[in-house]
Amino acid sequence: MKITGESQAVPPTKALRPTPGRASARLCFVVRPHQSPCRGKTTLPEGRKSPMMHLEGSCHCGKARFSVESYTPYPYRFCYCTRCLKSHGGIGGVASIMGEADTLLVAGDEDVVVYTTFSNPPGPGIPPVELRLHNCRHCGGHLYIFSPSWSRWVYPAASAIDTELPIPAEFFHINLSQKPNWVPVPNGPGHMHFEAVPEESIEDWHRRHGIYS
Repeated sequence: MKITGESQAVPPTKALRPTPGRASARLCFVVRPHQSPCRGKTTLPEGRKSPMMHLEGSCHCGKARFSVESYTPYPYRFCYCTRCLKSHGGIGGVASIMGEADTLLVAGDEDVVVYTTFSNPPGPGIPPVELRLHNCRHCGGHLYIFSPSWSRWVYPAASAIDTELPIPAEFFHINLSQKPNWVPVPNGPGHMHFEAVPEESIEDWHRRHGIYS
């Protein structure tokens, strides 16, 4: 698979402020350097029973930090695609979760760089999706992904989350068709294997387990 994209510095602070009508308008940034991420104002939507979980994360050197609220905090998906292996610096099993983009707060935004790439086409005739990988410019630690195609959500790397995450009842190992043959994959009860991305969404998985309603 060929990955195309370019590394780009985060625009000046002024450009990071929400702008009505733009896909990035849901991203809210704390613009003062080294200020601790603060919890955004969140409400429980009408008809929803599941509360949001407050998550805080950081890079390895600690210069870039963020917080986000999530209805879907279980890190059950382990991805073995080329992009995850190359950009995360791991041998496989990169886990991400999903948070509400309009609750994302970032401290040290001048220390964050964005790498824009594209997803693998999910099927014939279906265009790839733009993905913006946010990383620390100092230690290279991956923080989260944002996509204009799914502007309601942001996808933090579970490894960047400092808050203790809940343990999933099962694990999905996805995009195994791209996995190097020397990378081991856990088997046995509770481990599901997929050559590509499964049809069940992150929301649907949490709903099936009774932790999203």
